[in-house]
Amino acid sequence: MVPVDYAARIITASAFHAGQGIPVVHVTGRPCSTFDQVFSALNEFGFDIDMTDYTAWCGVLRRDFAQSSTNALYPLQHFVLDDLQHRLQAPILDNRNAEAVLLADRDWTGEDLTARKSITTEDIGKYLAYLVCIGFLDAPTQPAATALPSVPLDLVALKSKHVGGRGGHG
Repeated sequence: MVPVDYAARIITASAFHAGQGIPVVHVTGRPCSTFDQVFSALNEFGFDIDMTDYTAWCGVLRRDFAQSSTNALYPLQHFVLDDLQHRLQAPILDNRNAEAVLLADRDWTGEDLTARKSITTEDIGKYLAYLVCIGFLDAPTQPAATALPSVPLDLVALKSKHVGGRGGHG
C-alpha cells in the first residue's frame, strides 16, 4: 500500500517520462505495509477493531458458514478459508522504473519524492478522516490515542455534485 499522492505522482511522471525506454512502471511501497499496520492504525484513531489470529478467525468463519449463509463473506468462503494469509502475499515488484520516472520528474518539478514509499499511520488517519467526513464511515466510538485530522472540505459543494458517501450520493 502506498500513499495516494505518491501513486498519483508516479502515474503522472510516467505519462511524461516513460517514453524514455521505460515500458512498465510498478507502483510499490517499500517497506511493504502490512494488514497489522493498517488495522493497528484504525485502533489508534478510535475505531473499535479487534485483532484476531488468522487461524482463530477462520475457525469462527467456518462455524458461522456451517450455521448460516447470511455472512457477507459467505460467497467468498472458498477464497477466505483457503490459506488467505499466504495467498495474499504479493511478489516483490521491481520498482526501478518508478524510481527513474520520479528522478526525471524531480528534474522538472524540483520536488524529490523518491524517498516517500510507504503509507504511514498519518496517511491512514487522513484517509479515515475523509471517509468519516463524507459519511462513508461512522465516526470512531472509542477513545483515540490520536485524533483524526480535520478535513478541509466543503460538504455542501460535495453533496451538490453527488460526490462521496456510499453509492456516490453523499
